Amino acid sequence: MKKRLLLTTGLLLVGLLFGCGGGEDDFCTLNPDLPECAEELEAPTSITISGATTVEVNATISLTADVLPAGASQSVSWTSDKNDVATVSNGVVRGMSAGTAIIRATSTVDTTISATHSVVVTGDGVVVPTSISISGPTSVAVGSSIQLSTQVLPAGNWAIDWTSSGAGSVSIAQGTVTGMTAGAVTVTAAVVGYPEVKADYAVTVTTSSVDPSDYYIIGSGSFVTGTPWTTASGVPMQENPNPDRVSFPTLVAEYMVLSISMSQGDEWSISNGTATISTEGFETGTGNALTANQMHLAADNKVVVDATGVFSVYFKTWEDGGTSTWIAADPNIIGPTPDAVWYVVGSFSNWADNLALAHAMAVNPSYVGAGIEYFVTNISFQAGDQFKLYSPVGTGRWITSGWETDAGSAFAAGLIELVSDGYGGNNVGVISACSLNIYFKDGPNGPDTYSCWIEPVTV
Repeated sequence: MKKRLLLTTGLLLVGLLFGCGGGEDDFCTLNPDLPECAEELEAPTSITISGATTVEVNATISLTADVLPAGASQSVSWTSDKNDVATVSNGVVRGMSAGTAIIRATSTVDTTISATHSVVVTGDGVVVPTSISISGPTSVAVGSSIQLSTQVLPAGNWAIDWTSSGAGSVSIAQGTVTGMTAGAVTVTAAVVGYPEVKADYAVTVTTSSVDPSDYYIIGSGSFVTGTPWTTASGVPMQENPNPDRVSFPTLVAEYMVLSISMSQGDEWSISNGTATISTEGFETGTGNALTANQMHLAADNKVVVDATGVFSVYFKTWEDGGTSTWIAADPNIIGPTPDAVWYVVGSFSNWADNLALAHAMAVNPSYVGAGIEYFVTNISFQAGDQFKLYSPVGTGRWITSGWETDAGSAFAAGLIELVSDGYGGNNVGVISACSLNIYFKDGPNGPDTYSCWIEPVTV
């Protein structure tokens, strides 16, 4: 009797091991933890989860986990990061309360292999966010601010959590982004309470800045509002982002403000926020507004405007503590002049396409580098405009290359791009409506060694 019982038990075990469901391979797939199956299955490399992404409260959905490769054990364990929102058992997800839960499937053979699946639970009249997007400017200067906006779907009174990362740095408060240090930054906006509903937005922090330690044009008159002779009512000067244009062994920094409209009788000076700058630093060389009798120096560090016009002011500080200030009549000239050498020409939405209405460039009398610099400031462009530089001197010369695209340029800001002119050269194409300052430098060896700088008007 004992022999018959033992024989029957052995046959049953053999049947279980080899006779059910297709043989030993299927048995090991279902029982990967048994020692005799360790060498029969492939190692898992990844998991994919399929199934619905929404479920109502008190309802269920079924998720399926596929472990790859197909010859690996399909055994997984299921977990939810928020059991108060959704629970999961053997892939069956039940909605518990409105919100979003992350469902994870993990291989029982190798717990480093897992996958996640986001499930939004709706119901009980509660609306949950499903997506968020960010819009706004894509660049900000150090010390300046831009405003970013978000759109959350479905619409509602959602609170937003702002963070940032990257080579540069910013501070963010309610979508107001202030540049701290230059570099690329990724700004992230997430719905409070739903951290998985988030969006990233690229912002470039540039070195051009207005800072309390920089300089201001202060005074009284038509171009300033508020209390006279206070920094708060002044016009901030930008630090020149291209120091190579004013390079000199003892030059520390140059600040500039372009295209200020001033009226006869206006009075102004330059301040660093704590003190006004002496009038001794004003240059009066040829081409200066002082020499042209458009302004004159007065007592108490003031400059008095004698003729209404548009002016550009440049202020330099030197290693020996000295300062110098250059005031130029704004060179935003419509139409060529007899002594003009270079012009900005092209197809413009607000100009006729001919030299008669091109912008003439003026010679920069304060440029101290090698060669000659020409410039024209505050030209308004519309999207789709194209232009290049042209000189009618001699047989004529078209500038189709030499454009600088470093940080701080209108190229880097995404306002302009190079486009083919159809003749083997290129034009500058305007991407977005903007106002630009354009500089052209003849190199020390003549106009064949030149460079061209285009920057956004920041003041």
